[in-house]
Amino acid sequence: MKSLPSAASVFEALGGPHQVARLTGADIKAVRNWYGMFEAFPSDTYALMIRELKRRGYTASPSLWKMRGWVKPKQRTKRAA
Repeated sequence: MKSLPSAASVFEALGGPHQVARLTGADIKAVRNWYGMFEAFPSDTYALMIRELKRRGYTASPSLWKMRGWVKPKQRTKRAA
């Protein structure tokens, strides 16, 4: 299963904002805010979206849903040689 690192990659895997709006039952304006302003999803969409991602062969960190108790993975830093 391929792990998706960002909200943008989740949107792409699910077919874009309109498909995410259909999947979640959210207004398209709200969905566009998730993508553009917040770069995260509401926590109440986690189970629904993760199930659809799994069906398509993907997974994503719960930190993309800004749930309490989950911390965004630290980005690796390049070490000087």
